[in-house]
Amino acid sequence: MKKVVLLALSFLLLFLLNSTRVYANSELKDELLDMRTENRKVYSLGNDIYRYEFYTNPIHYFDAYDNRYVEFDQGLAYNLKTAKYTTMNSNYRVELPTTSSVDNMVRVNYYDLYSIDIDYFGDKSMDESHISEENNVYATYQNNLDGQLRFIPQNSKLNATYLFTSPKSSRQVNFTIYSVDLSLKEIEDTYYFVDTANVAIFQTSDYYLLDSAGNVSFKVDVEVHDLGKGIYEFSLTVDDEFLDDENIVYPVSLIGGVTYSLVSQNDVIRDKTIVKDTYEGYDTDILTVAKQTYYPFQNTPVYLSEYHSYSILELNFDELTGSNITILDAKLYLNRYQSNVNSKLPLSEITSSDFDSIDGFSSYTKVLISQPTINSENIVYDITDEIENHVSNDETTLLLELSPQFILLGTSNLKYMNIISENADEYNSPYFTIDVTGINLNSSYGDSPAYEQINNLDLNCFGYALRMEHTILNISTPSGVINFTNIYVSNAYLYQVVIPAVIYTINNQTFYSTRVLSNINASISEDEYRIALRIGNVNETSTLFYTTPNNWGPFTKIDDFHFMIQLDDGSWSHKIGDLPSLHLSSVINPSEINWDAPYIDYFTGEYFPNHYNSYTIYFAVLHTKPDGWGY
Repeated sequence: MKKVVLLALSFLLLFLLNSTRVYANSELKDELLDMRTENRKVYSLGNDIYRYEFYTNPIHYFDAYDNRYVEFDQGLAYNLKTAKYTTMNSNYRVELPTTSSVDNMVRVNYYDLYSIDIDYFGDKSMDESHISEENNVYATYQNNLDGQLRFIPQNSKLNATYLFTSPKSSRQVNFTIYSVDLSLKEIEDTYYFVDTANVAIFQTSDYYLLDSAGNVSFKVDVEVHDLGKGIYEFSLTVDDEFLDDENIVYPVSLIGGVTYSLVSQNDVIRDKTIVKDTYEGYDTDILTVAKQTYYPFQNTPVYLSEYHSYSILELNFDELTGSNITILDAKLYLNRYQSNVNSKLPLSEITSSDFDSIDGFSSYTKVLISQPTINSENIVYDITDEIENHVSNDETTLLLELSPQFILLGTSNLKYMNIISENADEYNSPYFTIDVTGINLNSSYGDSPAYEQINNLDLNCFGYALRMEHTILNISTPSGVINFTNIYVSNAYLYQVVIPAVIYTINNQTFYSTRVLSNINASISEDEYRIALRIGNVNETSTLFYTTPNNWGPFTKIDDFHFMIQLDDGSWSHKIGDLPSLHLSSVINPSEINWDAPYIDYFTGEYFPNHYNSYTIYFAVLHTKPDGWGY
């Protein structure tokens, strides 16, 4: 009996250490900290009921020092030492000055591994600026443009807003970006700042114009000039026709930003604004639902009976699979940003199309969910029936439409509502909640497979760990595959670059999602399984070594990565390159063993001892459409 009591107390202590209690809406909730992802929270509501909260943008960042997900705190606190305001807790620091009379310069740092200096100017350049040398200062902002330029701190980007105060404002908008460590790479009109391993560290976001009445122009062209020595000048050409239109209300904001690329986006919500009878489609900080009789920003009618813009949302909830799951409640939360009308805003489910194929000419079947009258900034839709129907049919994507059907009221030619989109600040962007029962969130080995020897030549360790059959998978970022041979690997590089890149790579595989675990014993659900990662040649003192057993060499070392997978009995297995898989039947904790493994260059016959001696990192993997080995 004492043993049972001690076990119960141990479990209670473990639960308390890995959960936090939250009081909201007079409801007692315990957050399960081990179930956090960048975009997700999970709460226990008692009686085996759990609430999943899905956010469009990351609300947590992975803290390398605590080895767990930590919640962002974007509240500003005054720092007496620096005489500036700074964010309380985030994966970067933003310091805002108390005055706007000093020079302007922004520095973006990521654990001192990479840095970018951003120098904004309109029709005049700025004096040389002082840059803070404090460790872990992610961004420092100072301004000499008389309040015209401001930076909005967000969890993953510096969103720069330049104000045109009148039609006479200078329309020359330029900025320079300097980095000694990174080079510029353009992919499909997006500019990436990449390191020597082809890892995208920062990237530019789209720019657009927004006037004070909610009118939008996306006609902003960006040209980049390489000035040499790591300096790039960005020149923005804005929409003169939009700025000269007599119906535009000043001031007009030019909005854009520089984003930290390695923050993982899980695409739990995708959204876009499309325009009826056109191929126009927009994916920016706002969703516009509008109706007018003339084409926007034109003084003469065009041959369109009406101008409609409406918004499409896609909700993804891959985590909620399994025959025993029951959906108890589900809600979608939106926030209105601007509007010149209070009206009904119909929400419908699209049943005959998909998100990527919808444009202004699309014809699809839809079913009305509700059409509440919108008279406040906070909008809540009940989507319980729709989520329940999808989960019961083993479908985990819900496609929705926000329509301007009932938005024509009053005498103004244009009636619109702007809704904050998935691209905006995480505390205002769309999110949804689902209350479920019938799911086990504390499974010992989850959906781990039994061991099966795999001899496929076209399968590497990463593909093997994801239970694929014919895939040589590499770790990638938005700019492409990481080239490990061009970098000096370290545990800092592991935390700052490799972990976010692994999350990005797995989440971009069809039907896969993942989250990093704080340790090998962190909770996983019955539908997840664990994999382990190390990178090689960490902290080697020399780039040369001799091969064994014949002591040939010296040769240049090979930087590399390696994965293992946990099996249904708690043991582990792995696959080295194109060699057969190996079952480590006696290994329960990969953190406690030597990961040395040979690499053989089959073109030369040379043998390379590859030492995977970094920290061991664990991930929980979910695969919703299993078809590989071990399923």
